[in-house]
Amino acid sequence: MSQQPKEQEFAIQNNVYTLHALQGQIRELEGKAPERRIHIASKDTELEIDIPWQAEVDQGHEIDLVYAVNKDQPEEKKAYYIYDRDTGQIELDDTHPKPNKNMILAVVDFVLVIILGLGAVKLIFPLIQDDFLWGMGIVLALLICIYVLVNLATYSFFYKGDLAQRKAMNQKIKELGRAFHAPSQGT
Repeated sequence: MSQQPKEQEFAIQNNVYTLHALQGQIRELEGKAPERRIHIASKDTELEIDIPWQAEVDQGHEIDLVYAVNKDQPEEKKAYYIYDRDTGQIELDDTHPKPNKNMILAVVDFVLVIILGLGAVKLIFPLIQDDFLWGMGIVLALLICIYVLVNLATYSFFYKGDLAQRKAMNQKIKELGRAFHAPSQGT
């Protein structure tokens, strides 16, 4: 029934998360949507963790669990994969929050949008100066497109490592979830 926890660390925006895999039985289920907490016990581990409100689990059920622990705040645990062995229900949450831009990057984005927008306006506005409203609409649409492109470019440039870690963490969550079932499929 129980297996030794497997661990792997991931660093996302200066926070280090450790993934753990655990099989055990739900001893207690607390709360209702949107905040629910379970107490899970395995052969050698007891754990209390918040779970997504939509996860369909009941007290006494055997579950497989993959969860992350923030290394700086060990009390902060998040469940990413829950498989209820009694009902066959799977709850998979492989969406880790994207890194947040800081104020300096927001200012860089703003300045780049203004500079690129003014350059584009100088090129486009003489072509459509006959119809002022039509021209302003095109300029507004152009500024929105420039903002989206600048935002995506700076985000992918400055957070390339964090995004790679996030992708690797999501793949490891799925891999650990599949590993629970690999031995049992042969029998």
